[in-house]
Amino acid sequence: MTQFVPLDGYSVTATTAPSKFNPGFTTEEIAQIAKLIGGENVINSPAARLEELRLNSADKVAEFALSETDFFSFLATNILPRIPASVLEGIEDEELRERVAAFKDSMFPVGVVTTHDARLANALATSLIVEDADGNIVLTERAEGLPVGGGIYGVSATSGVSIDDVLDGAPITGAVAREARQSLGLDIDANDIAVQGVAFGVTKSQPAVLCHVKLSSVLSPDDIQVSEKNKRAIIVSKSDEDFLNGIEVSEVARLHLEHI
Repeated sequence: MTQFVPLDGYSVTATTAPSKFNPGFTTEEIAQIAKLIGGENVINSPAARLEELRLNSADKVAEFALSETDFFSFLATNILPRIPASVLEGIEDEELRERVAAFKDSMFPVGVVTTHDARLANALATSLIVEDADGNIVLTERAEGLPVGGGIYGVSATSGVSIDDVLDGAPITGAVAREARQSLGLDIDANDIAVQGVAFGVTKSQPAVLCHVKLSSVLSPDDIQVSEKNKRAIIVSKSDEDFLNGIEVSEVARLHLEHI
């Protein structure tokens, strides 16, 4: 079951921290595993590892302690336990194949909050729902063939983030605003974005910061220009439960929709 840490009313800060990441694979092995999972054409990119979420309930401050990681490390650790065992037959080196299988088999459930596990890259993701003045929300239909979440519906904008993304400008929300601009063509002020909380999913074991923005205007399809990672964007009433409950979304997206 997806776990949610609410952050309503908290101010959000971010800082760098020493990395505790220790997957037991070399950089070359991680790349090999990542390509096995995501395909030969999968592209690596910088990411931010969530080392710790520090909550000061007295002062209502949430601090994200982050270190550098990358997308390949996320695929090779967080995603690896969920792939079919038959996929591992693509690893020619028998010794590596046995170690990868042992890693996969050792990831038995110990709860969904994964920041305690040094073996996992825990690449931080962001999830944004854009709501217009009429109570309509923007959803996206993701392109087929993506390494994660291809072919299903998603919230308005999702992305992994790098250390520079998170620390440049407004912590977290600055990165979310940039993603909204790149994925949807929407110019949103980072100061208008509310951080709702952090979700930890079971399927990806990935921490995701859930965010929401309420616009003062009404959106039309012509206002949105989707990036290549999405087939299209749709605008739907947030009260249309029949539609929202009938579409296939990730577990974190489902949780996010329940919090609007």
